Amino acid sequence: MRTGRTVRRRMQRSVVSAFDPDAGDRGPVALGRLAAEVLAARLLVVAVRPGGTVPERLARLEHGTDRAGVLARMRATLPARDAELREVAAPSPAAGVHAVLAAERPLLAVLGSPRDAPYGTVRLGSTTGRLLDGAPCPVAIVPREHAPRSLGRLAVAVLPSPEGRAALRAAAGFAAAAAAILHVVLVLAGTPGEDDARAIAHELAPDAGDAGGAHDATGILLPAITAAVPRGSAVHSTILVGDPVEALLRASQGADALFLGSRAYGPPHAVHAGGVARRILDAARCPVVIVPRDEEVARARD
Repeated sequence: MRTGRTVRRRMQRSVVSAFDPDAGDRGPVALGRLAAEVLAARLLVVAVRPGGTVPERLARLEHGTDRAGVLARMRATLPARDAELREVAAPSPAAGVHAVLAAERPLLAVLGSPRDAPYGTVRLGSTTGRLLDGAPCPVAIVPREHAPRSLGRLAVAVLPSPEGRAALRAAAGFAAAAAAILHVVLVLAGTPGEDDARAIAHELAPDAGDAGGAHDATGILLPAITAAVPRGSAVHSTILVGDPVEALLRASQGADALFLGSRAYGPPHAVHAGGVARRILDAARCPVVIVPRDEEVARARD
């Protein structure tokens, strides 16, 4: 019989961090703990142990890590309340973590970079790559050996599209919860004329109305960006023309996290990283959060 306490715990919002005892990188747990505090959520640390059928187990090369000792030390560092270290058996780390995400539907999943990534740099490894596309929640990929001190400076790439607005909403909500400064970066392929700027502004903030007597792109677009962010948020906006990857990699150097939207097709409530996002996930200097598509957006566009 399930107790009321068990039911309440399962309903509590959570942040899931993946931990690999063989790699020993505590970066995903450190960021997950910080995010859980900001979001008033439970922290669930997931470690996957080899499982599956006999052929699957025999086909793997097992590591000689003292898993029990590593997990015991990790457990000792977690808060006494609203935190759990869960070891799950699965044929692969990706399969184990994906099963937890599907069951938990957390506010955020935090994954690490591979062991061959340079220190302080995000890289998309084989496991994180399999987990990223189709994840049922926002996914943060952290640089190798990441040691976050705060979440006071957040950046978000905004595009004049529903997916861009979804990323902006997610980043703004997180910034409000963390009392953080939000840096909104809009990168355009070319300098827009007045009509194009007004069309972009309408996509960014459909209900904002016209930007008065403004007759230049900056004067038209900046009010639309501000209107798209919930009131009360501390917002700094930058409009750039050029390569979006270069611009966003520069933004990642001064941010505690960078939010990106999913690509413009695919099923709803799932993460789908596009070409720009994947290039950023191979060189960013701060955690990168990919936001899922919205159900209404997916119905309208697909």
